[in-house]
Amino acid sequence: MTARSGDSTRHALGLANIGFVAASFLLALVAHALAYLSHEYAHSVMAWSLGWMERPFDIDYGPPSVYNFIFLGDVSDNVSYAPIFAAGHGISAAVIAFAGPFLGNGLLYFLLYAVVPWLSARSSAVLPFIYWLSLMCAANVWSYVPIRAITTHADIALIAQGLGTSCWALFPVLMLLSGFITWHFFVRMFPKFQGVVAAKSSADAITLIAFTAFWYFSFFGGDGIGGSYGLVSQLLSITSRYFLFPLCVAYLSVRYLPLLTVGNKKAGSADEVP
Repeated sequence: MTARSGDSTRHALGLANIGFVAASFLLALVAHALAYLSHEYAHSVMAWSLGWMERPFDIDYGPPSVYNFIFLGDVSDNVSYAPIFAAGHGISAAVIAFAGPFLGNGLLYFLLYAVVPWLSARSSAVLPFIYWLSLMCAANVWSYVPIRAITTHADIALIAQGLGTSCWALFPVLMLLSGFITWHFFVRMFPKFQGVVAAKSSADAITLIAFTAFWYFSFFGGDGIGGSYGLVSQLLSITSRYFLFPLCVAYLSVRYLPLLTVGNKKAGSADEVP
């Protein structure tokens, strides 16, 4: 049997595929930073609009470390919730806490989805970045609900405290919002973009699937894995990272990769040499 040249080219990992991996990684990092900042700015702007901050964008950017520069892990909203609760304005505190994940990320996600047709009609060059930004926004919501919803601190606990209820009572309502965003992303957003972002080869499609599942269910889904948010959050993080992450890869692969494989076989059938 003689190997056909078209087949070896198609299955080899070329410079274009390596470039796609590098570009996707860089776009994901930039999109993560923007989604992170939109989350924190949503907190601070809401606090300012309600009279609890002097300046709308006065967030704490943290120390100038390499880690903080890449992942913004030390950036915070700089909102002082204690005086708000002490003044008896629990509802205001709840609204400020809610603004981060559900306005700064959730609402932004749907706005991005709404402008996709308008952007597609003008230029497709910006669409890969829109995809990664939408993923980061949706996954950021996931990192709070369900991952860090049953805990004693952070945004969801503050919402529950402000509303005078428990995180357990609040969980079903917020899970409906988060669950809908997750469903919408994988059933509506991903199909809309996968053919545009990774249309050139199966290797690119595999990269897109792996990166998508990793960022959503492992990177963001693993926020509670260290145990600092409590046992329930830790168990949810373990489930997200070690069960939902590979399950998502399997689902997207079964759903989308066979179409590419069939297309490759048809395209390469004329090159087969016995």
